[in-house]
Amino acid sequence: MSMRRCLAGLAGFFFLAGMIPIRAADVPVAPEPVSNTYFSIEGGYVNLDAEKVQAFLSGPDSQGLSERFLNVSDGYYGRIELGRMFDMGIFDGIGAYAQGWWTDKEDTSETDISAALAYQHNGNLRVNELGCTADGQPCSTGEADLDRSLIEAGLRFFHDFGDEMNANGVSLGFEPFVAFIDENTKSTIGFTNGPFQPTSKRSSDLDATAFGALLALDARHAILERTVLITRIAAGAYYMDADADTDHTFIGGDSVSDGISSDFVGFRGQLALGVEQMLTDTFSVGVIGRLDYWSDYPTMDWTDFTPSKGSGSDNSIAEEDFLALSIGVRLSVQLGI
Repeated sequence: MSMRRCLAGLAGFFFLAGMIPIRAADVPVAPEPVSNTYFSIEGGYVNLDAEKVQAFLSGPDSQGLSERFLNVSDGYYGRIELGRMFDMGIFDGIGAYAQGWWTDKEDTSETDISAALAYQHNGNLRVNELGCTADGQPCSTGEADLDRSLIEAGLRFFHDFGDEMNANGVSLGFEPFVAFIDENTKSTIGFTNGPFQPTSKRSSDLDATAFGALLALDARHAILERTVLITRIAAGAYYMDADADTDHTFIGGDSVSDGISSDFVGFRGQLALGVEQMLTDTFSVGVIGRLDYWSDYPTMDWTDFTPSKGSGSDNSIAEEDFLALSIGVRLSVQLGI
């Protein structure tokens, strides 16, 4: 009797043990979070609509001196981004990006009878003025150059309302950023009766840092089987801290250097439109155009003194509208890790 009970007990044990995995398999299991790492690189041409900067004063005589200006309008830009998408939490994606633009140095020169450089700080005015003719021809020359650039880094926290593996979708993102702005100006006047002989120079080195954040809406829509339309609209605000080191030197004479500071807040808005072609399931190439607007962008503002006016403003950092229009090529790859 005891043997029968033992066999029955063993049979019951193995039966129950066999039933356990069967029942567990019937219980719904939450799907594994979908993860996908992506990388993109982009670059192309950028056109800048920025405030012009005073180069020097030039004219037919002292009372006819007027401001001459220069600006930069063309350059190149680049952008890289690395991010990861995952199906969990408020944000289901995070990316880190770095981008920037730079320009070729813009320069200008002009020869007339009179040329001058003016420099005014805290109401103290310094003017170096030249007047020159040789054989009835003007020989006072002003030369100037301007260089601008921007480097930016930021993060993208976004929630995707579509399937990241699908061509259609919309994502809402929060994008904090920091941007580093650089502008350098240099002006020189001198005689050109023979080789150029500089007599005075004036320069500025402006550095600014912007801290801000954007709220962005990015969308993608399939227009053909493997062709996607990309759109973007973003808006936000920033705080700007700007400093400029200025210098005015009489060649072979004295010089003066000053520092100027300014801080302010501004609005930033962005638009983008592009077309992307999926070459494989994980690799795409596209063309994209971008607009980047800053309501207050720092630039050097030299005194507007002229002899005919008799007075002028102090050197300062101006806050002006700024617009960058870029168009470039973007390569994107899904790394699958």
